[in-house]
Amino acid sequence: MAWFRRRKDGDEDRPKKVVIAEGLWVKCDSCREIVYRAEVDRAGRVCPKCGYPFRISARERIVSLVDEGSFEEREAGMRSKDPLGFKDTKRYTDRIKAARAKATVGEISSALEKAWGRYAAESRAVNKRNHRLR
Repeated sequence: MAWFRRRKDGDEDRPKKVVIAEGLWVKCDSCREIVYRAEVDRAGRVCPKCGYPFRISARERIVSLVDEGSFEEREAGMRSKDPLGFKDTKRYTDRIKAARAKATVGEISSALEKAWGRYAAESRAVNKRNHRLR
């Protein structure tokens, strides 16, 4: 004898599935809470529940360091190459292709992001290693 039975005609009692737009919510790796992405951005890419810092791209980091509106990317066309023909378990050129394919548009141009910007009213050169391209 079964304790629970499914209703065949009772589908109208069941709540309808809610469609949520992708990218509006983010899950914190530390506290496992699902948090509204706008809240995380307002908090400076930090979880508002537990204070865990979310990973940011090299470009986002550079923009956060320099004065607003002073960011100028340098050597944007420069690409990573393999002049030594390095090979580990995979060829280095294959690793670069895989990393670029996995990245969002404009996120990875090279392993090092280079820029000029103003900080404290002085012009500065800023370089940041892009850890997504290894």
